[in-house]
Amino acid sequence: MVASYTAQRRRLIALIAALLVDAVFGFALTTLIDFDPSKHSAMQTTVLVFHLLIAVGIIVGGILQVASAVRAATLRAPVLIGFLGSVAAFVTGGISADSGNDRAVFLMATCFLVALTAYGYTLARLQTARVNTK
Repeated sequence: MVASYTAQRRRLIALIAALLVDAVFGFALTTLIDFDPSKHSAMQTTVLVFHLLIAVGIIVGGILQVASAVRAATLRAPVLIGFLGSVAAFVTGGISADSGNDRAVFLMATCFLVALTAYGYTLARLQTARVNTK
């Protein structure tokens, strides 16, 4: 159980950090760069590529976290909510990148916040459970 706790904790911290870094790239795209799918600039493309690479890492990390939570039979629901939130953010982000739709950007941000909240809640509960079992 100790290795499982450590691995889950480390993965959750990495997921939360990746979500926060990805948010910075998302904010840069929507505010500083003023993302426009028809505009092709080196800065926009570079930031978008990093944004996507981090998002793919978040999805992969989410899959590993869901598998770990199912295997350990701990906190499956919030981990699954975090994973589904990140997948929904990825999908709506793709729609936004294709069309420039402001509603898709809003949905992406909302799904991102769901994922961040769910993973943060999971980390807090995991640490609380660890303290209570000592």
